[in-house]
Amino acid sequence: DLGRRLEEVAVPDDSLLLLVRPVIAMFADDYEQAERLIEAGLKSTDRWIAASVRMFRAAMAENSGNIIDKRGDAEMALAEFRGIGERGGMASQRGAGASGVIAGADR
Repeated sequence: DLGRRLEEVAVPDDSLLLLVRPVIAMFADDYEQAERLIEAGLKSTDRWIAASVRMFRAAMAENSGNIIDKRGDAEMALAEFRGIGERGGMASQRGAGASGVIAGADR
C-alpha cells in the first residue's frame, strides 16, 4: 500500500523525497515504480538530488547485473557531483565506477 501511495504525494522539485521515494519502491520490490520515480528525481531542480538519484540508479543497474547502464550512470553522476563540487558524491562514485571497470574488464 505504501508503494502505491508514493506517486500520489505531490513532491516539490527540490525535495529530498525525490531520492527517498525510488528507494522505498525498490525495497517494496516494485522496480517499475522505482524507475518512474527515478525519472522524476532526475528532473529535480536541486543538482545534488538529481546526481544522487542517478547514483542510486547506477546501484540498481549493478544489482541487476547491467554493468553497461551502471557504468554510464556512475560516470554521469560523477560528472554531476564534480560540477557542484560535492566531494562525498565524487568519492562514492569513484569507488562505484571502479567496481564497474573491474566487473566490465571485457572491454
